[in-house]
Amino acid sequence: MDTILTYLRWRGDLSFLAAPFTEVDNLILSEFVYLKMAPVLSEDKALTVKEVWEQRENLKFKNKQELLLKAMAESVRYGSLKIRNYREIFETGGEGIQFAAVEICLPDESSYLAFRGTDLSIVGWKEDFCMGYKIVPAQKEAVRYLEEVTEGKRAYRLGGHSKGGNLAVYGAMMCEPVMQQRIIEIYNNDGPGLCQELVDQEKYEAIRHKIVKIVPEFSVFGQLFRNGEQMKIVKSSAPGFLQHDGMYWQIDGAGFVEVGDLDRECIFYNEIFDEWLENADMEEREQFITQFFSALESTDALSMDELLKGGPKKWQKVLLSMKSTDHRARSTLIRFLRLTWERISQVSLWEVFQERKAMPWFALLWIGILFLTFPGYSGRILGTAAFLGVFAYVLIKLLQYEKQRRQNGAFQNGELFFGFLAVLIFLCIINGFLPLLSANAALGIFFAYRAYRQGKIAADQRLKAGNRKGVGYAVDALAASGFCILSLMFSGNVNADFMMAAGTYLLVVSGVEIGRCIRKKGQEQRGRGL
Repeated sequence: MDTILTYLRWRGDLSFLAAPFTEVDNLILSEFVYLKMAPVLSEDKALTVKEVWEQRENLKFKNKQELLLKAMAESVRYGSLKIRNYREIFETGGEGIQFAAVEICLPDESSYLAFRGTDLSIVGWKEDFCMGYKIVPAQKEAVRYLEEVTEGKRAYRLGGHSKGGNLAVYGAMMCEPVMQQRIIEIYNNDGPGLCQELVDQEKYEAIRHKIVKIVPEFSVFGQLFRNGEQMKIVKSSAPGFLQHDGMYWQIDGAGFVEVGDLDRECIFYNEIFDEWLENADMEEREQFITQFFSALESTDALSMDELLKGGPKKWQKVLLSMKSTDHRARSTLIRFLRLTWERISQVSLWEVFQERKAMPWFALLWIGILFLTFPGYSGRILGTAAFLGVFAYVLIKLLQYEKQRRQNGAFQNGELFFGFLAVLIFLCIINGFLPLLSANAALGIFFAYRAYRQGKIAADQRLKAGNRKGVGYAVDALAASGFCILSLMFSGNVNADFMMAAGTYLLVVSGVEIGRCIRKKGQEQRGRGL
């Protein structure tokens, strides 16, 4: 299936005068603004898209940004478009702010004002969450930007992806009525709506008919704080939560490939978030979000990338910091977990547990919890438990042979073998080294099998034309390969950091697999009318 990169190749030779502005053009410009252009652009400097590409050695690209900019620059449709009024603000002090916007001038004397969504900075993520109880600095800056860059009788389209879509809607709602009249459309590409408690309903109604909300079929972030606007649901080639990335939205001709409804799994998550927001007042939201991000900031990491690369030690800091949170913040988190559990408990977990496919994942879930709870001792505990299990089996066999010998009066070679084995296992348990070595070896075998299995699925998925689901499986395969190597490296040693990292991985993969089993069982029960 086609994406925006395909669209640029197919429609790139048509100027905006030859083929009018489309919703796909809106998505392209919403993705374009993610490119950090401060090294070559400013509010006082204007360049064409082609000129920005020519200065690419001064830019730092992430993911597919370079491919997007190259395709735009080489096209008739975008290459000569003028870019101006580029504003980028990033501050960590005080409330903090992550904001960027740019004006793209179109040949028909109109402009598209693109607002950047959330980047990987912790400040940016914090602003997203804070939208649930207050007006954040980026929203105020969006209003200021509109007031300062709009001019004369020029017509404008506003838009953005993720938080950028929210900023476009908020800026349009709060700007002067004279400016609102010059707005053609407001595009919100899978961005959250406006918190109902903070919305000026009269002002919102003045712009509601101009809002175009576009979301993928697995939309979670874009379903927060829905304001009753109509949605266009489009198909994506990415799996699950990765559908938030607009680079994978599917296009047919000059428009999106539309679907009738949201994914059933995504509706499940949305219902949990909606119910939690309904049951948490503004003060509770503020306390929980403030203390959660204070815990993240205690690691001194500036971005989610730094936090993830920091390893278990940084997450230990987060967990220790969360322990000292206010009781109301803890109760808010507990309420969210309770709501999640209530949704899951509508399915018979006992039936799920009895499923042959689910049982190993429940076992791995408990092993992951063990690793995180006792990282310094979990390897030895697991290995010793396994040896004790074998020891118990050997003793049972010995007792059986002893009973047969008393009945028959004949000594059997099996009794000698199991007696010798019992002594050997007992000595291993006392020694302590072999249980640890065995546990790490077993982990290594599991991770090797997981890497092979996920890698094979990734390869099979990649062979299917247009199917990008293999990316997630490939990442999982690489992670499992890394843990396999580390298991062999630390085979005879205790490494708490490795155990915490392995425990986190086991919790994630077992949680995902158990979740799949629960959803499957839920669908079966609903199909039977239970």
